[in-house]
This record gives sequence, C-alpha cells and structure tokens, in this order.
Amino acid sequence: MRGFCPQEPFTRVNHRTRSAFSLMELIVSAAVISVVMVAIGSAVVLASKALPSANSSTDLSVSAAAISDQITTELHSAVSITQWSATMIEFTVKRGGQEHTIRYEWPGSPGDPLARAFDGGAPLTVMENVQDFALTYHRKTTAETRMAESSEILLLNNQTAYETPYAIDKKNWIGQYFAPSLPPDAATWRVTRVSLRARSHEATRGLTRVQLRIADPAHLPTGTVLEEQVMTESNLTPAFTTREFSFANASGLAPNEGLCLVLQWSKDTYSADVSYETQG
Repeated sequence: MRGFCPQEPFTRVNHRTRSAFSLMELIVSAAVISVVMVAIGSAVVLASKALPSANSSTDLSVSAAAISDQITTELHSAVSITQWSATMIEFTVKRGGQEHTIRYEWPGSPGDPLARAFDGGAPLTVMENVQDFALTYHRKTTAETRMAESSEILLLNNQTAYETPYAIDKKNWIGQYFAPSLPPDAATWRVTRVSLRARSHEATRGLTRVQLRIADPAHLPTGTVLEEQVMTESNLTPAFTTREFSFANASGLAPNEGLCLVLQWSKDTYSADVSYETQG
C-alpha cells in the first residue's frame, strides 16, 4: 500500500530488517501472549456460565411462546367459543367432520400450572410454574343474516292440447334444460317437484329414471346426477296422465345455475311414453 501526504515532498526511507527478537522484546511478547490467553480463557468461562439451564428464563420464554402459538392455532380453527374469562377459555373445533371441545384454564395464582382439557377429559398440564396468564377479548355484536325460503314457484307448465308422444327406449332418452327467473336478492334455489305427462307404451314392464343432472355450458346434461326417482310403467295408464315426482337433494343451487331434467330408459324394450309440446 502506498500513502500520500499533501503538501509534503515524497521521500524514501530505508529500514534495516531484523531477523530475531531481543531478550527484552521476547519477555514483553510472552507477557502479552499470556494476557491474551488468560482473556480468552475468561471469555470461554463466562460464555459457558451464560448458557441457559433447563429452568432458565430463556427456556421459560420459549415454552410460553410455544404454548401461546398452540392456543392461537387452535383458536383459528374454532367454530364457537362456549365459555371465557381472564384465566380460562373453552371453544369448539371441527376435525374430520366432528366437533371437539378444548379448554385451557389457569387457577390464577403465580406458580400454578396451565392445564388443557380435550372433550371434557381430565385436564393435562401443558406448562408448570406459570406466573401470569391473562386473556383479553375484543367482542363485537353483529346481526345474523337469516335466509327466508319462498313458497313454491311454478317454473314451466306446458299442459296444452298439442301433445306429441315420445317413446323412451335404450337408445332414445329425452331431456330438457331449465333455469328459473329469480329476484335480485335470491341467494340459492332448489327443485321441489317435477310433473310430467306419461303413459304406458305397450307392455307394463318398463322402468324410467327421472333424473336431475348438472348442465354443461352448452346447457346439455352431464353425467352428474343430483337426484333421481323411478317411474314404473305398471303404474301408468294407456292414456296420458300427469305424474309427479318429489326431490329433496337438488338444493343450494346458484341463482344463475340451471339443471337438466333427463328421462333415462332403465328396463324393457320401451320404458314409457312421455309427451312434449310441439307448438307454442
């Protein structure tokens, strides 16, 4: 490295190189080295004394943080809080489709243990020698939104004089897409009943599956059947009559979601005749 000093001329200084220490230098160097070694030894001793023991405040802080994280994690999955105070909280969580009760409680005196009980079982100590445990709650009252179900609404009625028969067989089914016109504040809708006009074909051995299926974007039926009922040909007459089928599981449908009614052949050469409107 070269150094420069402003306002001063450059000079070159020659130094004589020495290959050994003098006796005085050696004694001083040895003393300095011994002082350094003593200092290092003292640092090691101090560092070893500073390591936390099993009951140190550092360990207790780590344990307290772990218990706090555990309680917070379980509270995040709580579906309801049933009891609470400054030193106790009981709440319900849902796991695997089942509800379970978890309760944390501290007796309230410094040195008492913090206990956890699961599903009303015996409390188990999760941390001993707790000096303080205080829960605070921020509560807010909100109005619960309740959904009111309307009365039944007739979606489509095509009972006219222009009835065209359609024979249902193994290769020829019949279906129809439908979607309700709902008010703007409607949240969901469901199918309650389906009525259709049907008659026996020739024999009375046929079976027809009356199905509600999910519709694809082109309003054609998919393979997903929400619910089905069976129409037995032996219960039909040679003349067209109205048959009604009730449904309970086709519910929770979005306001803009439509379904497909499908009459699927199930048994015999022809399972039944149904009518559909050809005019109007």
